Amino acid sequence: MPRVRTARAAKDLGPLMLPVPTRREQMAALVCAPDDLWWEERLLHAKLYPAKGRWA
Repeated sequence: MPRVRTARAAKDLGPLMLPVPTRREQMAALVCAPDDLWWEERLLHAKLYPAKGRWA
């Protein structure tokens, strides 16, 4: 993750925004480990930045 931050800062880009896990993905994760390498970061992002509206 630090390499990503450094590369994005060098290109003057904002922070990396990960998609919020869908309800279907969250339910599937209860049964088995998700294949998504960014799963933990997506969950943390969803907690820190909850969707403001229904279509967010």
